Amino acid sequence: MKYLSLVLICTGILFASGCATSKYIINSNPEGAFIVGYGETTNDKPIEGTVTFLGKSDTYSFVAMKRGYHPDTVTVSKESPLEVHFQLKRMEGVPLLLRRPLELTCDNTNLLPVNVEIVLHKGVGNLDKYEESEELSVEACSDLNHELQTIQSDTTIHALNIPENSDWPSVSAELEEYLQSLSSDLLAYYPESPSVAGILERNKVLFSPVMDQLAQSGDEEFLVYGWCKSVKPTAGRIIGNVSAAVASGVVSGYETAVYGYPVTYSDPSAFALDNSTLFVAYIIDPGSGEVLETRQYVVPYDITKSERLQELSRSIILFPLAKQEQ
Repeated sequence: MKYLSLVLICTGILFASGCATSKYIINSNPEGAFIVGYGETTNDKPIEGTVTFLGKSDTYSFVAMKRGYHPDTVTVSKESPLEVHFQLKRMEGVPLLLRRPLELTCDNTNLLPVNVEIVLHKGVGNLDKYEESEELSVEACSDLNHELQTIQSDTTIHALNIPENSDWPSVSAELEEYLQSLSSDLLAYYPESPSVAGILERNKVLFSPVMDQLAQSGDEEFLVYGWCKSVKPTAGRIIGNVSAAVASGVVSGYETAVYGYPVTYSDPSAFALDNSTLFVAYIIDPGSGEVLETRQYVVPYDITKSERLQELSRSIILFPLAKQEQ
């Protein structure tokens, strides 16, 4: 009853303060602008956007983006007209045409060494703590890339070999920082094409052999930067949760998902990120440096076990054939 009363009081306060919901019709000139936050473009028909205002002075900003045009923002309040129109201004010297959809295959995919981050999941139950392990990350990175080099063949993607005594670690870190700053949803709509051309140019000595090799191919080639994050529960977390499961009366047993077996947890929501690995592929045009697309895949295990790392390697080396994680 106390909870219900509190809800009714809060609802009454919101209505008294002018809470209201408005539905806006959104369009743009030219058409084809991406409305940030709605995941839609203004093409054949306008977009409907619903906004809830929590007070008389509350506002909301719609943002539109389109390649070759300056971004535009329209801010509305509960008193604003219910039509939002963007008049986008052209950017000089930026091409408008977007490239055709990618035809990524095992034949035209060239993978740079994959960067790996191993994160330890500590704590028991809901007391989650995540901490990167530099030692395990370095070991897994070396093992994964060695495995990719070993298992590649004429029917897989090409795992590029970068000398270990090169500047690759610092270059990889620079690539990772820039690529992770991009939104995959906006790649085709940024006013200017997102590009790693500057990084490639500054490290010409490192990349020249790779670029020369790709340029000799008569087909369209793609460069891929791979990044991998794997979450591993610590032994203390596993043991602690075994004890918690026993104490809570769970008698069906506990086996860690590292081995792919069913798991019974005392608190399932606390283990959403246990034993999982994310692989993200950033697809790059090697000629222009443009970042064309990102693809990501999730597997339900960590890769600190050699058999699991080998399993992930087999997935990565054939990733153009895999179904993407939505």
